[in-house]
Amino acid sequence: MPGKADPYASIWAVSDGRAGNAAQVRSISQALLDEARFQRLQAVSSFTKDIKTLCLNPSTPGRILHKLGLLHPLKALSGKDQSKLAADFPQIWIGAGARTAPYSAWIRSESIGQTF
Repeated sequence: MPGKADPYASIWAVSDGRAGNAAQVRSISQALLDEARFQRLQAVSSFTKDIKTLCLNPSTPGRILHKLGLLHPLKALSGKDQSKLAADFPQIWIGAGARTAPYSAWIRSESIGQTF
């Protein structure tokens, strides 16, 4: 229904797919499924029941050009990965790994501080 707020918070668990990073975001997001823990997050107004898991893999040339300030981080992603970020932004973004850092900063900026 348009204009009606979603009663549940949205969580995106984002990593580059490496086992250690994926395990970190998976563990944190699963811990948030415990309603008692979730309610302690003052930045979030509602409990969630679902988590969107994203694996972002920027190209090697794209990562290098972004670090040099010559390329927007989204341009380093494939079209498929870019479309994953085109949907409504989450209330909570959990990212692990250096490759997700530019996207974490971008989401924070684009969501005008609405993403925790």
